[in-house]
Amino acid sequence: PVRYRKRVGKSKISGTVRGVVGAGYKILTTIGREWLCARAVARRGERVVVFSRLPEPGNTKTRMIPALGEQGAADLQREMTTHALQVADHFRTMREADVEVRYTGSNRPAMADLFGHHFQYTPQGEGDLGQKLARAVSDAFAAGRRRVICIGCDVPDITPERLCEAMHALAKHDVVIGPACDGGYYLIGMKAWHPHLFQQIDWGSERVYEQTLRQAESTGLRVCNLPTLSDVDEPDELPVWHRVQKHTKRNTPWLSVIIPTLNEASHLPRAIESAKQETNIELIITDGGSTDETLNIAEAAGAKVIVGDACRGAQLRTGADAATGEVLLFLHADTRLPFGFARHVQQVLGQPNTMAGAFAMQFDGVDLSLRCIEWGTKIRSQQFDLPYGDQALFMTRQTYDAVGGFDDLPVMDDYDLVQRLKQRGRVRTCEAAALTSARKYLDHGPWRVVWAHQKQIWRWRHR
Repeated sequence: PVRYRKRVGKSKISGTVRGVVGAGYKILTTIGREWLCARAVARRGERVVVFSRLPEPGNTKTRMIPALGEQGAADLQREMTTHALQVADHFRTMREADVEVRYTGSNRPAMADLFGHHFQYTPQGEGDLGQKLARAVSDAFAAGRRRVICIGCDVPDITPERLCEAMHALAKHDVVIGPACDGGYYLIGMKAWHPHLFQQIDWGSERVYEQTLRQAESTGLRVCNLPTLSDVDEPDELPVWHRVQKHTKRNTPWLSVIIPTLNEASHLPRAIESAKQETNIELIITDGGSTDETLNIAEAAGAKVIVGDACRGAQLRTGADAATGEVLLFLHADTRLPFGFARHVQQVLGQPNTMAGAFAMQFDGVDLSLRCIEWGTKIRSQQFDLPYGDQALFMTRQTYDAVGGFDDLPVMDDYDLVQRLKQRGRVRTCEAAALTSARKYLDHGPWRVVWAHQKQIWRWRHR
């Protein structure tokens, strides 16, 4: 009877501890989710306004008609508008901003049918360009936007990264301007309403940028000037558009997913399926000598297969060397990417001072200890910029090359790379979670695995 009472007491204490830990985990998760939602809502205070018009033959790009004809000039207007909206839409997914199209020469249904119904369309209204710009900016601030950028469709070299640069500049400046080669500007942005910037300007002349800059400086506004870009208004400027089109239409994938494997036939199909949900993705499998069906599964999925040494660091480095994408994502074979992962990659890499990113961790098991490990991983990743490889690290090719890439390490390859990345900037973790197999934790004991990881880190730091 005494021994029985002791066992019951221990059971009650254990149940109480589990209840407290579970309640604490729920509270912290709720607080974190609300904080992230608040950040997302605040970021939606940014707006990009794209100025364009319906591409009607004879009424658009009239200075191009002698070289292209009326229909060719209209086609050019349509293609350049599509390009500008793709850039703005890409920026929207990176920053969770909104995009408004200010149009002229048509009605809303015609513009939406041609360029997509997911944009907000508003008529430019009457007046000169200055009055139209002033109206667009004023309406944006009246709608609660905190930062507003206006762009046209005549500058093909504008990119989502350029728009991010403009938004970041508004953190320390009052106005941001992108001068064009013809004396005008291709971009203007501000974080407060300054109507005098659109007054007393000789619109259509080569003095627009100079006069706007003078207006800003006369009232003490801090101005950030972006690099000068070429617009396409005259036939002799068409090579600029052709160059951008040639670059855009390349078959080069924008993202390469690299998966190291060694006898992963049971998990690899789900990892591949999660990666192939997106288009324009390059899939690379670097195998360390599997003896099961891993290679057949990889080849059947159309992946680029590379066989080498059974060293994960070397496998990752080999896969990166063979990749052609602008962004590299390193995925473990027993991990599945979240739905719409490409959008999350764009959002994270679009943030200032960001060198790399990763996903939150979620195990496929239901054990309470796994939830505790997830919570600890969240704190480690978000507060200390220290995600691990099973969270699917990603970065641009330029960043990867700048830090020297992976070393030939059998373990600690991911930790070593993240430490070098942190010396140059932030390693951010997005809210979306990658689903990871809990097999090694359940097979060897969750806390035993965690303790083994900590010992490896200590040895690596004191090597």
